[in-house]
Amino acid sequence: MAVVTMTKPPLPVEVQAFLKRRGAEEEFELTLTAVQACYPELSGLEVSLQEDWEVDGWWHVILRVILPATFSEEHLGDRDRRFFQELVQQVPPTRFPDPVCLVSLGFADG
Repeated sequence: MAVVTMTKPPLPVEVQAFLKRRGAEEEFELTLTAVQACYPELSGLEVSLQEDWEVDGWWHVILRVILPATFSEEHLGDRDRRFFQELVQQVPPTRFPDPVCLVSLGFADG
């Protein structure tokens, strides 16, 4: 797992290989663009490869957005709505019907 405090994370070798094998490099870049646009104050970004907990043999690239501990939870709902609108525009289901990139949110310790 790569943990960074910048908006363009280095990708672990296994994530790079998975994205290439699935032809999902563009999906990853567009998802990352949506993350950067909607969570510019992120304090870190973890990128990992994770097996689906419901479907055996199915894998996802997880982009875990780490927000500062001081980020207002009351603004989170608005930010999340904006993110999902941006995601649908950047990564439309008609173009990417079987997405491999998932985003999760967390807060920094502190």
